[in-house]
Order: sequence, then C-alpha cells, then structure tokens
Amino acid sequence: MLRVRDLSISIGTPIKPVDIVSSVSFEIERGEILGLVGESGCGKSMTSLAVMGLLDKSGPWVRTGRVELSGFDVINSQPYQRVETGHGGIAMIFQEPMSSLNPVMKVGDQVEEAIAVHQTTSAKQTLEARQLLEMVRIPDAAMQLGAYPHQLSGGMRQRIMIAIALACQPQVLIADEPTTALDVTVQAQILSLLRELCDTLGLSILFITHDLGVVAQLVDRVAVMYAGRVVETARVEQVFAHPAHPYTEALISCLPDPSHSKQRLTTIPGQAARPGQVRTGCAFAPRCRYAMATCVDTAPPSAQLSDNHQALCHFPRRGTP
Repeated sequence: MLRVRDLSISIGTPIKPVDIVSSVSFEIERGEILGLVGESGCGKSMTSLAVMGLLDKSGPWVRTGRVELSGFDVINSQPYQRVETGHGGIAMIFQEPMSSLNPVMKVGDQVEEAIAVHQTTSAKQTLEARQLLEMVRIPDAAMQLGAYPHQLSGGMRQRIMIAIALACQPQVLIADEPTTALDVTVQAQILSLLRELCDTLGLSILFITHDLGVVAQLVDRVAVMYAGRVVETARVEQVFAHPAHPYTEALISCLPDPSHSKQRLTTIPGQAARPGQVRTGCAFAPRCRYAMATCVDTAPPSAQLSDNHQALCHFPRRGTP
C-alpha cells in the first residue's frame, strides 16, 4: 500500500545543508499497522510529513528518495493532483487535537469541510458527518456536531480528528503520537478504535510513538529509528523476544517492570547524536555497550536476520538478549 525508499530529508544551515533523515526505507501492507519508534528528535515526525507530501524548499525538504502510494509518486506531485487522480488517500492525526482544530468553527462544520474537499459535494454532508462521528464512537453524535472544540474533552477532540481523517477516505492513516496527551483509560479507547478501523476498513496505519508499551499492544511490525535512520525492522513479537540492534535492546530494557517495584530504572547513557554531527561509523556507537573500533570507524551494514527482520549493525544481537 505504501512504500518509502531511501528517503533523505535535509535542512539548510549557514554552512551547508544537513541531513536530518537519512536513507529511510519501509513498507506498509494493506490492513497493517507499522509502528515507527524512537527517542524524541530521531526524525519520526519529519518522516511522516514527507510521506504526507508536506515538505518543500522553504524549510526541510526531501533531498532524495521516493514515496509511493499504491504505485503513485507522492513527493513529485501536488496535493490537488493527488486528490484529482484519486491518490490523495493519506490522512494524518496529529499529537495535540486542540491545536489542530479550528477553535472558532463547530466541529461538525470542520468534518463537513473535509467531506466537501475530498468527496463529491452532497446535500447529505451533515448526515455523513454524523455517521463519521458515530463510527469513532462519539456518543450523541448529532448534538456534538454543534459543539466547539473547547467544549469537548481531549479524548473527544482526538476522535473528531480521526473522523476528519476518515472523511478524506484514506488508504493510509498516519497517527503521530495521537495518545500522548490523553490519560491511560482514554488512550486505551483510542488504540482500540484504531485497531478496529484497521480491521474493518482495511486501512494501513503508520503509528508514530516513543511508547513501547503502546507498540506491544497495537502494531503488527516495528521500525526503530535512531539519529534519522531506521536501525531495525521486524515483527513486533520478534522485536520484544529477540531485539537485534543494541539500541532496540536498550529501549526495551528501559521499560519499567511492575514485578520489581524496587528495582532502579534503567537509562541509556549519553545523548542522541544531533543532526550535522560528523559520524564516520555507527551513530549509536558512543552509547552502545557492545561497541568496538569497527563501529566507530565504519558505517554499519544492513544485516538480514530473517525474511522479516533486518538490523543496521556490525554485530547484531542473535537470540535472547
């Protein structure tokens, strides 16, 4: 459904352009949820904006690479071209719905606006908007159409954002940390809703998060990013049972263990590499407990551990960590 190949994103500096995302590649099948995981600043959101076709030369821009939606070139086309040709089927749910919704428009009008832009104009827009609100489990949907964003809870606003995304009739849905600002109960409800939409509508979902607990609960496959690169890709069960890249292993070790309440929490030493830092070898080497001289001096190769498991590492971990 969605194929990203060798995507590199650059940003201008007074000295020279700097890559903030480098040679990122992944695929998402129909009806699949891919989790894009990593620390803040690793390039997850910038990758999603490139997939949406929202980057140009005025800021960060796609330097190389290709993004294909059912074979259609997303990067080298304009948004109106994607809509006119029927390839506009990528929608995005952002992290903070209150800053994404128009505060002076009723939520029903905002859903209807998306319907009007991405579907044929119809006198039944209000009915379709109500049906979308019901689909995302908003109670008393007809009444909520007349509410303003500030009159709704955080969970309800996020459901409105999902309804607007569905109004675009997407083939691929990008969810950029959609549950970060929500409490645990509402978070579980939103995750359940996304899984249901994936199963019933056949949506492909790119789910961006730094929460491995959410990853274990929701996604089918995982792509782990570090310093602008995808360092490991595997089925979710493979990642948790046998993490191959030391960074993935370190992330999992940082998860708190409820059965050891008095155990000191694990952290990853050092700081993530910043864009533009000179790195001749592996970017994770300064923080890796397995690093050797080769890791510092030579760029890591891509190791194919199985049909569905790849790691960008000189010495990938094999077997139980």
